[in-house]
Amino acid sequence: NTGIQDACNLGWKIAFVLKGYAPPGLLDTFEEERLPVGRRVVDGTRVVTRLLSLRNPLIQGLRNQVARALLHLSPLSDALFSRLSETSVEYSHSSLSAGQKGRGAAFPGRRAIDVDGLVHKGRAESDLFSHLDWRRLNLLIFTGPKPREEEIEKARQLGRVLDERYSEFLKSLLIAGGAERGREEEFYDTLGVVYKAYKIKRSTLILIRPDGYIALRSYSLKIEPLERYLEEHFKVSGMAFI
Repeated sequence: NTGIQDACNLGWKIAFVLKGYAPPGLLDTFEEERLPVGRRVVDGTRVVTRLLSLRNPLIQGLRNQVARALLHLSPLSDALFSRLSETSVEYSHSSLSAGQKGRGAAFPGRRAIDVDGLVHKGRAESDLFSHLDWRRLNLLIFTGPKPREEEIEKARQLGRVLDERYSEFLKSLLIAGGAERGREEEFYDTLGVVYKAYKIKRSTLILIRPDGYIALRSYSLKIEPLERYLEEHFKVSGMAFI
């Protein structure tokens, strides 16, 4: 799992640099994000190796009994699974994680969450991730749980501007709360499942990296925080590539 996540973390960054979407400095964030993970894996392996190498029969028996008892505790077994699968790995302290921070899922540096239940073109869709483009950055535009028509129109305008300026390396997805209004390019969270998973209580922008981690969270539909982020980390200046 460590090697796979290393490849996912580095792969999209190499691709962005080679395509001219980002400066070479983006590659430096690989070590910033993955070196601490590698160190934790090595430290954990050393501890497990010592435990498995115990030769005293009494200590071995005690070890096995304690291990069996602990693994029957759901919180501990869940934590162990997350640790071994590395699904709990997060980059909240990375320079690529910006905007409003918070505890738990759905905040910068955390894994994006796949959720069922979006309504699109009058029918329920299977999941959110199937509509994202993992070759690009993905921006989720949330209107808020109960938006007025003018708020939805503001979100639509933001999406159009982003498509005009950055469509080469960024895809936007408008997710409106409430009942469906009938626009084919939009998604509606009529049951509120996506809004709940992403802790959305008002207009919010969430930028997701190609490796599935959240890069930016901004509590407004203003383009300025997003453009400042893109100007800082990618080869973007105002309305054009450098």
